[in-house]
Amino acid sequence: MSELRPFPFAALLRRLRHELAAGGPVFELPRKAWHLPDPELDLSFSHAGRRAANPFGPAAGPHTQLAPNLVQGWLAGARVFELKTLQVLDRLQIARPCIHAPHYALNVEWSQELSLPESVCEYQKAAWLLEILQRTRAGGALSNAADLATVLDLSVGYSLDGIRSAAMSQALAGLRDPATGLAELAAELPAELRDWAGTPPAGALADCVTLSTFHGCPPDEIESIAAHLLDQGWSVIIKFNPTLCGLEDVRRILHDQLGYTRLEPDPAAFAQDLELDGAVALMGRLLGRARRLGLSLGAKFSNTFVLQRDADLFPPEAGAYMYLSGAPLHPLALRAAARYAGAFPDPLPLSFSAGLERGNAVETLRCGFAPLTLCTDLLRRGGQGRLSGLLADVQARLRADGARSLQEWLGPLGRPETPGAWAETRRRLERAADAAAGDARYHARSVMKPPRQRETVLERLDCINCDLCLPACPNGALFGWNLMPAPGEAPRRQIGVLADACNACSNCETWCPEQGAPWRVKERWHQDLASLRAAPVELDGFCVAEGVLTGRISGCWLTLTTAPAGDCLAWEGELPDAPETLLERFLQVRDSFLKGDNPAALLSGEGL
Repeated sequence: MSELRPFPFAALLRRLRHELAAGGPVFELPRKAWHLPDPELDLSFSHAGRRAANPFGPAAGPHTQLAPNLVQGWLAGARVFELKTLQVLDRLQIARPCIHAPHYALNVEWSQELSLPESVCEYQKAAWLLEILQRTRAGGALSNAADLATVLDLSVGYSLDGIRSAAMSQALAGLRDPATGLAELAAELPAELRDWAGTPPAGALADCVTLSTFHGCPPDEIESIAAHLLDQGWSVIIKFNPTLCGLEDVRRILHDQLGYTRLEPDPAAFAQDLELDGAVALMGRLLGRARRLGLSLGAKFSNTFVLQRDADLFPPEAGAYMYLSGAPLHPLALRAAARYAGAFPDPLPLSFSAGLERGNAVETLRCGFAPLTLCTDLLRRGGQGRLSGLLADVQARLRADGARSLQEWLGPLGRPETPGAWAETRRRLERAADAAAGDARYHARSVMKPPRQRETVLERLDCINCDLCLPACPNGALFGWNLMPAPGEAPRRQIGVLADACNACSNCETWCPEQGAPWRVKERWHQDLASLRAAPVELDGFCVAEGVLTGRISGCWLTLTTAPAGDCLAWEGELPDAPETLLERFLQVRDSFLKGDNPAALLSGEGL
């Protein structure tokens, strides 16, 4: 359907510099959604030897695949990023739509959609962009912030052979020693951007790897992968699945206690997946190995939960399964974490990613998890901007409790080496798991309320401009722009689509109040002619190069050029509309684009 095509680093820098200086949204995140750290509070923690200013950020998923999205997350307050999972199979054919998240979330995407070299380059771009934001304190907007330390955490899967392959080894090397890749990015920059960008980040971009144990990965394979990564010098976090609870308990929680009777666990996943005793045993063996190597080993709860595919939501090409996240997963993950901690004798870092949101962030943090990453909540209204509200609540809670640091507020859990800290972790987890399973917030009756919709049909121009689709896009593909008015008319704000950042996930359609899909209906802008030609023929689109507007509408190719005698519209194919109507549309679009103050123009190099 739609294929992601990363933007050049120079284009991203051009947009970032302009939008920081303009004082408005940056990468479509409005300034009211930016996180303003309280300079008197210390939310920092240590993650595998690196320090982060707070323990929150996006999980491995659609929000951590493209460099601009990490900028969005950082401005909203994220200081730990779990980058989208890398694996050797880097030419996946993912069914569309791939995300269904009107309340909780179901998806059929599970790894990076870029090639491995593209992913590595995108993460190198992201690291440099975040370095600029820290150095400039977001263009001065965060000048009072005492701490902006940020950590990138890798995510890899799914087999030992894949991780040991030459392609994956090269990808991991490019993130541990990114100097060559960063030098190549620097060489792309014109002088005025090179001066503003400053020096690239030095040293490894990441020291820690989260191992995504995809459903059905054999226990000995998990242990072998983790041992290999430790031997290569990486700290490791192993992501566990709710299958640790066992099929009977999962069904009891999911169906009987929470009321999600339509969500059917797959018995085969429980038969193939890691069991609790096996998880405890392999972690015990790996912990000794990690200590000998001076590295960190941790456990994360949880991976998404495998279910039998709902044929009404996803097409047959999606395969037999779909994957659950969001509210129903929260009690399951807490129960798995409590079971694991209760059976494991030694203290070790625990992190969390399952149905985390503003309403439960404080209580989940209180269990001693760090980092805590989100995905489903960021697919809802407000997108990544929801992080700023979450962090505001955390800051308010510390102040209310008279604490000045996260470590102080957590008590013994803030000092894991303290005698009795692991016992206290177990007690808190057990209480949290019991409470969540009976909490109405996670019950199907409370959760399954779809977004409101109107009967009106979404139009290419002149929708209701509610802007709900903009933050709902996990790739940041949607943007606002002003259409040049006809004589006597006021400017009309429109929604556009950066076609190269759109993968047709359909989340914008879920949150649009009108009937239609913004990613398909709205004006689609491509960064160059090659991108436009490669796009699906059924999707209209435009690009501007050297002032010439090229478009494809209903399969007809049109070009608008300026000649001495005036503007000239040429076409190849059957016109979908009268020539004078098309000329008026093309003139409005071109002039609006060349005005330059919109993301599509900035990213193509035609703006400003």
